[in-house]
Amino acid sequence: RCSDDERLTDAVLVIDMSTSMNRLAEDGVMKKAAVVAAAKSFVERLDFTPNARGQNDQAAVVGFNDTAWIQQPLTNDRAAVLAALDALEARQAQGTRLDLGLLEGARALPSELRKEGNTPLMIFLTDGLPNRVPPHPDTGRPEETVIAAAAAAKASGIQVYTIGFGRPDAPDINDRVFPELLAACATRPDMSFVAPEAERIAAIYNGIADVFGCPVGRHDWSQPWP
Repeated sequence: RCSDDERLTDAVLVIDMSTSMNRLAEDGVMKKAAVVAAAKSFVERLDFTPNARGQNDQAAVVGFNDTAWIQQPLTNDRAAVLAALDALEARQAQGTRLDLGLLEGARALPSELRKEGNTPLMIFLTDGLPNRVPPHPDTGRPEETVIAAAAAAKASGIQVYTIGFGRPDAPDINDRVFPELLAACATRPDMSFVAPEAERIAAIYNGIADVFGCPVGRHDWSQPWP
């Protein structure tokens, strides 16, 4: 077990389940399989067993495409979280409603289910551009709708990491992501990452686990990473 000074978290893994996730990453791995494997690795780093003070990590799973849903509510049942990650693909569909994914991610971390002292954390991954997102009523820009959803999550105390699985300049639009938008949605710009390879996606999840998982304090955030 971790020491008593471990940094515990209530984490929600928000994962894009649009049909483009069946495409191959640049290193030849199916994006969907790569993300589920990376998310599972993150979950394995969490400490779900209560310590002497009854403290432990918790996790939830959310999927999104043209809609968004809570696949697994916040729990300390590791097996249930891992099973929920495997079950996400059953609801794959077209659409990339980034706004709904962010909103549902926040709903998966309600204050009444969070543990006192735990850091509420959202890891939000997409492999695409905003698709079918309604325009913001004030600006008419769908991107502002996405940013407003992220702002609501951050206002509730959730630390938001964003990951773009692709490139902004990919030859095929289905492999493009919007780094500036993802950075605006994250708690800080250095909590937003873009990578086109499965290996890099795994490194990003592991890097976040180094900060919030067991043990703590492996990365100096004043230094470049990953």
